[in-house]
Amino acid sequence: MRAAARAGWTWWDAARGDDAMERMTPITRADVVAAIGHSSFRNGEDLAMAGQVMDVHRAPDGVITGKVRGTAQTPYRQAISARPRPDGKTGITGTCSCPVGFNCKHVAAALLAHVRQEPPTP
Repeated sequence: MRAAARAGWTWWDAARGDDAMERMTPITRADVVAAIGHSSFRNGEDLAMAGQVMDVHRAPDGVITGKVRGTAQTPYRQAISARPRPDGKTGITGTCSCPVGFNCKHVAAALLAHVRQEPPTP
């Protein structure tokens, strides 16, 4: 599908190409809940509110990386990607160095910190 045909995209998005828009896919709290689940979302929210997110950054390639304190001596590290889905929502895939390893509360905490710092999409 061409970029301009996707709902909510502008000619500028199409001019940058599909990959450019996917790298800047906006993420909402609802997207995080859908990917992580309610229980892990709440636990991640508690971590974020308690200041356990040490670092979160969105790289030029669109990957969100984070460091979140957990029960281990060293912080857990996350690598998270977000891609638009055909239904118009955002699909999230996050890995973590914690024992759970995938779309865990640490991924939720990093994403919530990212959502707070990312400027709103016009």
